Amino acid sequence: MGRNSPVNISGMPAWVVRSGLILALILGAYLTFEFGRIQAGYNVADAFAERQELARQISELEAAVVAQKEQVALLETHRDIDRAAYKDVEASLGEFQRKIQEQRDAIEFYRGIISPEDGGRGLRVQDLKLVKANDEGLYNLRLVLVQVKQHDQDVKG
Repeated sequence: MGRNSPVNISGMPAWVVRSGLILALILGAYLTFEFGRIQAGYNVADAFAERQELARQISELEAAVVAQKEQVALLETHRDIDRAAYKDVEASLGEFQRKIQEQRDAIEFYRGIISPEDGGRGLRVQDLKLVKANDEGLYNLRLVLVQVKQHDQDVKG
């Protein structure tokens, strides 16, 4: 040996003794730590089982999130379809209301012809329209006359 290493009483080199003491100190600290965990009710096997259970729950929740996202997409599609259908219904309703009003106006017109309100006889002016023609100084005239008769006879059959 080129170098003299210090030797202790047992005849072992000092670095081996120091390493052994450090290792014993670390092992003692770890065993004290484990003893504290056991005293607190901690069990490595239980912790591992709990971790596995939590991982399973995470997987289930992630699957539930995916299913909920699919449900949201489906409901949004249904909502868009319902909105489009509602717009179509509103447009159709407006058209139907316009047609009903036209029919009411026509009924009022024919009621006026068949049974005028004043109950008089003779000709009456129902409608008069004056429209300018394409040529200058010319006009188109539309005159609708109605013959009013008295409705005082009863019909029996």
